[in-house]
Amino acid sequence: NFRQPLPLSAKFCPNCGWSLKKEYKNNCDHDGLLEHHKHQNKRRDRRYKSNTSFPDKQINAESTSLSNYIIIECADNASICLPEYQDTSGYCPHIVKLKKGTNQLSISKYPLLGNGFKFGSEDDNNQSCIISIDLQHYESSSIPDFSWMFHGCSSLHEINLNSLSSARPDDLCYMFYECSSIERVDLSMLNTRFVTGMWNMFDECRNLKCINFKGFSTVNNTTFRSFFRNCESLEYLDVSDFDTSSVKDNGNPGILGGGFEAMFYGCKSLKELDLSNFQTLGARVIDELFYDCSSLISINLSNWDLSNIISCKEMFNGCKSLKKIKAYGCNRTTLQLVRKALNEATLWDVKIDTDNIMFKIFG
Repeated sequence: NFRQPLPLSAKFCPNCGWSLKKEYKNNCDHDGLLEHHKHQNKRRDRRYKSNTSFPDKQINAESTSLSNYIIIECADNASICLPEYQDTSGYCPHIVKLKKGTNQLSISKYPLLGNGFKFGSEDDNNQSCIISIDLQHYESSSIPDFSWMFHGCSSLHEINLNSLSSARPDDLCYMFYECSSIERVDLSMLNTRFVTGMWNMFDECRNLKCINFKGFSTVNNTTFRSFFRNCESLEYLDVSDFDTSSVKDNGNPGILGGGFEAMFYGCKSLKELDLSNFQTLGARVIDELFYDCSSLISINLSNWDLSNIISCKEMFNGCKSLKKIKAYGCNRTTLQLVRKALNEATLWDVKIDTDNIMFKIFG
């Protein structure tokens, strides 16, 4: 009885929650469905009558019949992109206009919202006007990816991701790209076990000071390119739980864009980094890895193996405070490449601590 087209991946009716797992014929039990809807409506009415957790501005005749929606506060007109839909001309993006003030988007009105949303598009949708996004009543289990989700929301200071815990995304690329005002992000509730792409995830998050990576899985991620690019307010990073065993560059040596390329580019406030748990054999390009990390004093690269690296351009350029690199357990090829990158950055006084006797003797 929803009377609107649903995406093929829909698992339930956005209006009442009726399971769509079974296939119903045209001559299905219409009376039984009506009885089901009446029963659901009674339960819903009782639930909302006793619910006092909603702000007054959210309670009205329309919103009380909804259980799956998001609320977006805008300083001016903006828009949000819903997943593409297919028509006679092919796949088309679905863009919803947002007005200044409070916007409530429900799945009953916008079924495509059940498969995700994003603020990144080729159109100028003025996402910098997004002040806040309330996801606490949003069901996320059907969202296939989080890429570009909060892109360009430069006025957004915080976001609660708890409601996204039921999703199993495979893509986080550009998720917080250009969220230049956000200061803290808690990723501990996300299931990222199936994610294969995380490039530019925090790119241009210039005011970001704290990220909680507890429980954050990177086991299947193939690239960290520009992951923290220009996160210039980050003073501390704990990436000890990062599993980089799946990181690999493009198989074509002529195409640069490596798994670790520019990962910490422009992180001007970082003073030390412990990357000793990183597995690097799959990497071929590490250009600008620590570029302009001007406050970085110490880096732990112990156990790194850069035997397959074909390019390390400007790896340490701008690291004017760098004093020491720990490189225990590194082979001579890796140590020579690190020394070469330091020399190219004119950082001749940086001390490399190593247990490689051959490197100590011959340099």
